[in-house]
Amino acid sequence: MLHQHISPFLDYCRLADFSVRSIQALAIRLNEFKTYMKSLRIQSVKKITYLRLIDFVADYKDPSIHVRKSRVWTLRQFYHFLTLHRYVPKNIALKLPYPKIEKTVPQFLTIDEYNRLIRHFSRKAQDILELRNLIIIMLLGTLGLRTSTLIAINIEAVDLTCGLIWIREKGRRRRNLILPHSLCKIIHKYLQLQQRKKGPFLISKRKKPRTLYMNDELIEILCQYMAVRELFCNSWLTPALFVSKKGNRLAIRTMEDNLKNILLQTDFHVPFNVICHTLRHSMASHLNDNDVDILIIQSILGHSSTRSTEPYIHPSADRIRKAMEKLPGLKFVKELLRKGELNLRFQKPFRPKRE
Repeated sequence: MLHQHISPFLDYCRLADFSVRSIQALAIRLNEFKTYMKSLRIQSVKKITYLRLIDFVADYKDPSIHVRKSRVWTLRQFYHFLTLHRYVPKNIALKLPYPKIEKTVPQFLTIDEYNRLIRHFSRKAQDILELRNLIIIMLLGTLGLRTSTLIAINIEAVDLTCGLIWIREKGRRRRNLILPHSLCKIIHKYLQLQQRKKGPFLISKRKKPRTLYMNDELIEILCQYMAVRELFCNSWLTPALFVSKKGNRLAIRTMEDNLKNILLQTDFHVPFNVICHTLRHSMASHLNDNDVDILIIQSILGHSSTRSTEPYIHPSADRIRKAMEKLPGLKFVKELLRKGELNLRFQKPFRPKRE
């Protein structure tokens, strides 16, 4: 039976220091695989053929291309474990090809669109949940945080004296964000109510952190949020900075759904789907339009290489237009128009022929 091997395999992955999210993904895909094999009445892993693996990856429950890729990765890891412990003679999953995922161009908000988004959230910030949502949008849009990084922030990771937040990022990297004073004020009021000590620097045995700055307005708004955080249900039971209605750590799906529902209720319209990660791209593009060096943008985003930063930089239409105006050919045409040497008037007005 498959379930006899799945649990030891997940324990093996934990010992191999797989991330929590990787183990969760493996468990989900293997449960799907177990259900599929059960529907075929296959009891032993030795009786599973390569064609069955192909059918599961490609056809079971009509998966998306990302799910197919996840299934291939899961089966390769699982069969490596089975081969290692001699439950099967060889790893037949190694032959499974990864589906080719076409690269898409990420979307971003213009400065005006982002300002309209902030204005809308600011008008609704009288409610405690809406104030929380405003803080989230500002942290995503001004610091370029990932959603997983944002929801993982704890209260103890906030140091208002130095204006810093300790964050954990993708790849288990840790670094410091320097908070604006406006956000620090909001957090400070909350911490006074909670009677908590501040500071990620209370923890000394960490990897060397990196520093990221935040403006004064962001600190002030965070302080206002922290002053009312205790009003959330069971907020004292969780160390999370952002709390859900039920008093748990705010989930990524909840955050994405909140943004989607709020945008549907407003007159905010853009020709693409706005998600939380869109704000990360928007922040990098806005800095680039203001002639900020790419090395600084790389530092803010927390990338180890500028090659990772380049996909986040999208020049605005105005900047592209200004660049094209520098073309020698366009400059020459503009000069001809100025001198009147290029006459664009027709001798007779154009009229379409009637049939």
